[in-house]
Amino acid sequence: MDRTSPAFRRVSTEEGRKLLGLPPAKSKYHAVPTVKAGIRFDSKAEALRWEFWQQQIRFGVVKFVLRQTPFHIQINDKPICKYLVDFQIFYANGSVEFEDVKSAATKKIQVFRIKLKAVEAVFPVKIRMVGWKNGSWIDL
Repeated sequence: MDRTSPAFRRVSTEEGRKLLGLPPAKSKYHAVPTVKAGIRFDSKAEALRWEFWQQQIRFGVVKFVLRQTPFHIQINDKPICKYLVDFQIFYANGSVEFEDVKSAATKKIQVFRIKLKAVEAVFPVKIRMVGWKNGSWIDL
């Protein structure tokens, strides 16, 4: 099929699995993709945290929140990796914070830890890790 044809289009992995009649792919750590307010989140915890930040916006504590902010790590102009931080929070007082929603298991993965250290070494940021445990948010 010609790639310029209107019939040709890219599909997500989820769409492709549906088209092929395959079951949805399972997450390594059993995170359940969740849709809230028409927005897809990688986990229920991430969706809950988004709702928390939306509440903080309504209270006036936060001005706005960006999702999935990318950090591109390059060394000697060669791309090494990309790290997507779940939330970039802009507070009403002018401060900015980066936050990732993770489980304790994810935080232990060596590749994750290396990428996190690379971001914090290359960029002047500190990424806060939070998790949902026993009905409340905890710093990891």
